[in-house]
Amino acid sequence: MRICGNCGAPLEPDAQFCTECGTKVEIQEGRKCPSCGAPLDDDSLFCSECGCKIEDANPSQPVEEPIVKEADVEKHEEHDAVVEDAITKNSADDILPAPKKGHKAQWLFIGGGISVIVAIIGWFLWSHFSNRPEFTEIQKVVKITTTMTSIHTQPDSSSPNVLNSNGDILLLKEGECIFVVEDAGEWYRIVRTDIDSYFAGGYNEAYINKSVCEDTELEPIPEESATYLRLQGNDAWFISHKSEGRKLVFEHFASFNSDEEYLYLGTYSKGMYIFNYCKKITDKILLPYRRHIEMSSGYVSLIDLDMVPEKELIGLFDEEIKNHKRICEVVTLPVLERLFLPLSLQQAENVPSPYNGHYEFNGVIAGKYKYFMWLNVGGGNVLGQYIVNDNNTGYVTLSGTMEKNGDFEMSEYKKDTGEPTGYYFTGSLTSTGITGKYLSRNRSIKMSFKGKKGGFSD
Repeated sequence: MRICGNCGAPLEPDAQFCTECGTKVEIQEGRKCPSCGAPLDDDSLFCSECGCKIEDANPSQPVEEPIVKEADVEKHEEHDAVVEDAITKNSADDILPAPKKGHKAQWLFIGGGISVIVAIIGWFLWSHFSNRPEFTEIQKVVKITTTMTSIHTQPDSSSPNVLNSNGDILLLKEGECIFVVEDAGEWYRIVRTDIDSYFAGGYNEAYINKSVCEDTELEPIPEESATYLRLQGNDAWFISHKSEGRKLVFEHFASFNSDEEYLYLGTYSKGMYIFNYCKKITDKILLPYRRHIEMSSGYVSLIDLDMVPEKELIGLFDEEIKNHKRICEVVTLPVLERLFLPLSLQQAENVPSPYNGHYEFNGVIAGKYKYFMWLNVGGGNVLGQYIVNDNNTGYVTLSGTMEKNGDFEMSEYKKDTGEPTGYYFTGSLTSTGITGKYLSRNRSIKMSFKGKKGGFSD
């Protein structure tokens, strides 16, 4: 029986197409005698016409060749090639499907795109942050050796000069000290602290040639914890040096004639206070820790930093630390000794007293030494400074206590070291002036003094 080579369905003897799948059927001619060409039956052993013996006895039934589509051949050939390649490169148990055409080019395109994006981001970060200094500490202090010199915006003598806050060229005088941030070959990268926090013109760093500088040393601030209060005009600063742990230093600045206040965070390094972060605040921040300090024009509200938990103070600078908004403000021992006075603000609350306030006196000691003195009185504390006329040693710091009736005792502190001099004032403050004794601790010196508010008294 004939069958379809494509679907296996039975075929009629003379059928030319399969009735089931429509595949064309190739008719295979019957057997013939190799001697005379006469037709033979399928099972004939001898030719019935000439008697020739037929050698292919028991021939198989003619079989129709199956029809195989060309697309199927290509598909199987491709699969065989993939399998053979996978077996060659990997183990027989780890055969991977062939990658699709075009994937290599696609990945090259994606990789190139990522590289371009990374390059753009890198350029943006460099251009945005390259001019922002990452100050952590001061390398050294140098002193100017020439009569007058200027500093530059770049380490190049032909680069523009740095301008001061008035827009003029910033000139440095001989003997002036500056703080070096980085050694830059023939130049020093520097930062200034006695003008605006940032140079005029948008620069917050500058360069000076080493040829006009020499190294110098400053007496270090004592490493032990300390508290400093500075009162000058309408401005007040409070510094708290916490030497334990990370040796952090905090500063609060407030002014009577301004609504702006600032907090600073820094470290104690190489005997200096180096403030790296600054935050603008309002007078509503840390209210439970504030104390009123009387000034010449009123009072300022200072934060008693010694009383604030360190974690709470650091938390106020989260944004500045996260975004690396750094500055570099430096405080050294000479500044502290000349303008700052150790004082515990914890006891400086605004206790009611008829004498709380700011006073300025002109007077005389021992009937011949004319002096000028200013005092701040508040909460049972009194602090101030005085200077003897025609005395080039400058102001001497005073600190002491005052009773509610106006009686006081104030000790002197050395200008250079901040240590007690061994002398003190004792007396009384009245509504019109001041009077009392100027004494040494060993009582070897005893002189009277008096002064009048805003005037001079003989």
